[in-house]
Amino acid sequence: EGNAFTPPWKTGAGLGASWSIERDGPNGDRYAEARTADIIADGAEAVLQLSLSSPSGGVLSYELLADVSAPHEDFVVRVDGDAIRVVSSPMDSWEGREIVLDAGQHVVQWVLRKAPMAGAASDGEISSASARAGGVVRVDDVVFVPI
Repeated sequence: EGNAFTPPWKTGAGLGASWSIERDGPNGDRYAEARTADIIADGAEAVLQLSLSSPSGGVLSYELLADVSAPHEDFVVRVDGDAIRVVSSPMDSWEGREIVLDAGQHVVQWVLRKAPMAGAASDGEISSASARAGGVVRVDDVVFVPI
């Protein structure tokens, strides 16, 4: 519950723009936050990564609040490199989410993507100039319960 991400958490350093730790989550505590304004290039990402291992699998739960709007930005949850959830429109309030994980080692990533379609768009169709400065994603209360 400090002001820095410590293992098994990772952000920045090879994972794109960094997430930050902010205050006043759904339970009055700290939460992780990423902002579109902190991502420099179109098609780039801010990644929050959690590595975990369980001999029997389990359920990873978290609270999510996303203010994203495609095509300017979106939010993706990846497990072992595969996208399992995408949020592309604003959420009105914090929502609980769950991921069922099989036995073994896993890497879970919460990813804010800036202009994710920039590589596929025609020149100038989606650009940093058109990206909303207000895109933000917040993640809180991450809990893994083994089976």
